[in-house]
Amino acid sequence: MELPDGLRLVRSTPEFTAAEIPAGLLREHQLASSVWGVLRVLQGSLVFITQADGQRRTVVAGESQVIEPELLHHFEPSVDVTLVIDFYR
Repeated sequence: MELPDGLRLVRSTPEFTAAEIPAGLLREHQLASSVWGVLRVLQGSLVFITQADGQRRTVVAGESQVIEPELLHHFEPSVDVTLVIDFYR
């Protein structure tokens, strides 16, 4: 999946290691209706899980995952993961 045309980057998280990932990202959550996200894995890997259908996708270093607005999801990080999330409107 790709971001829709016309969006602009509004902010990025700091780099999070597995020990620093906010607890809210590890349980079910969603982005606001007008916000898109791009999860970028810099090191290690994580499993991106969508709540509606239980679909699981392993995202490894160098890959990214587009996150649609209002998509209920959570992450399962590896112990060596480092990640950043970019937010677009």
